[in-house]
Amino acid sequence: MYNIIQLNDKNLSELKEIAKTLDIKKIDSFKKEELVYRILDEQAIADAAKKVDGAKNKDDRSDD
Repeated sequence: MYNIIQLNDKNLSELKEIAKTLDIKKIDSFKKEELVYRILDEQAIADAAKKVDGAKNKDDRSDD
């Protein structure tokens, strides 16, 4: 997971590669700053989804 400082230190082509791994669409239309924040948003969404899935799986196991 990248933080804003790490992302700001990267060049646009590196940011585009990261965006591709996160399945961000239309990456060529973003400016560098927009892409940095979009990557941060996607990481936060993915992290939240993992936490929800983890909590759900824990609840499912406790029902047994």
